[in-house]
Amino acid sequence: MLDRALLSLPLVGAIARDSEMARFARTLALLLNSGIPIEGALRLCEGVVRNSVLRGGIGRARERTVEQGASFSAGLRSSGVFPPFVANMAAVGEESGRLDAALVEVASFYEKSVEQRTRLATSLLEPALILIVGGVVGFIVAAMLLPIFEIGNVLR
Repeated sequence: MLDRALLSLPLVGAIARDSEMARFARTLALLLNSGIPIEGALRLCEGVVRNSVLRGGIGRARERTVEQGASFSAGLRSSGVFPPFVANMAAVGEESGRLDAALVEVASFYEKSVEQRTRLATSLLEPALILIVGGVVGFIVAAMLLPIFEIGNVLR
């Protein structure tokens, strides 16, 4: 439930999803490139992904691909978790016989996306932090000077 809520958050959810997609694609590409069959590679990828919603999607894709004999891209589409971009790139990789290279491209795309979104988040957060720090400093200054002014008014 928490992982589903995390993925639905506006900016943080997109960063978390893209980060997990990059991790999944990079790991699967490395495993396939080293000669591990798709079924074993998907099982290993399930352990790499931290988000339980995406982990379940990988499990559904593995079942559809291995047990039902569908193509890998069809398994990704039917899982309901993976974006169309990932499934389409997997389909291109399957047709060309270079699934590992297509997955490396997917991983690079999502890594760049995470970097851009992180930069955006920090640039949006800077002005808010400046206002908060300014408010705290103003409160401290007011708390220190107000008693001094009170003492001056009492002495008059």
